[in-house]
Amino acid sequence: MPDGDEPMTAAEWKGNALVIVTTIKEPDGAVETRERWTLSADGNTLTKQRHSHGPKGDRDETLVLEKQ
Repeated sequence: MPDGDEPMTAAEWKGNALVIVTTIKEPDGAVETRERWTLSADGNTLTKQRHSHGPKGDRDETLVLEKQ
């Protein structure tokens, strides 16, 4: 990363979801981000749910991509 921090990342399948956990150690504490990627049964919708936790608080976001 630009400021010299090294992220630690682990990924694993949990059922039909790909779960990716990234931890970045920063001077004021660690930031952990957990992403959960799922594909709909028909293969037309990819959803990413993301939760971040760190010294500045928690943040949640969801990204939904639909096949055209």
